[in-house]
Amino acid sequence: MKKWAAIMGLVLLLTGFVVISSWKKPQVQTNSRSNYVEDSWSISDNFTKGHNITVDFQQSYDWSLDPYDDPTDDPPYHRKHLSVSVTDTIAKTTTVIRVTLVGPRGVLPPALYTSRLEVFPPVNVTQHGATIVEDNPKVDPEHGINLGQAKNDGLYTITLSFEPRFTSVWDKDTSGKLWIHETFPPTMFRAHEVSTQTDYPYTFLLPVGASLGVVGIILAVWGARSSERKSIRKARPR
Repeated sequence: MKKWAAIMGLVLLLTGFVVISSWKKPQVQTNSRSNYVEDSWSISDNFTKGHNITVDFQQSYDWSLDPYDDPTDDPPYHRKHLSVSVTDTIAKTTTVIRVTLVGPRGVLPPALYTSRLEVFPPVNVTQHGATIVEDNPKVDPEHGINLGQAKNDGLYTITLSFEPRFTSVWDKDTSGKLWIHETFPPTMFRAHEVSTQTDYPYTFLLPVGASLGVVGIILAVWGARSSERKSIRKARPR
């Protein structure tokens, strides 16, 4: 019986170690809030310090793209450079991120506007100031281009502009006549505030694991000593 108590104590001790090692498993929850404007190059919204600012947009039909010179592409990509600037209106600081936009492979202008443009890496930071951002910011599949974490609470303005800036587009009107006009802004421009919250829902396992470990040690020591005394008694000469 006491031998089994020692074995049970070791089992409880190992179980306690496993339970204690599990309590630190984090559970990360992502929260987001979005705002949008239509037919505009800029959007303003209030953001919270430490929260990520991300943007995505739907291009206008007249965003013509130049050939992207890469001999490995057949047919070639088409691309355009876009600057995304985020300005802290209170601190008067700005972060500028340079993005390369490309069309889907095999789709060439002028039918390009029928498909959503994609962000082509790398995404480079050309100016730091309003946000805390990596040198090579990532593109979130759900929330778009990550512009970094807001440095302060307050109002931020995010603006899109092409590099080099072009104002005139050669187009045709509904009757087929030549129509020269300024580039239209994105049809949809959205800004997202994204925050993550890390919880530890298994903290209750810490006292449970500790209790199992203590009980296991007591049983193991008691069983081992009892077995040792029993062996000594048997070994004594009569």
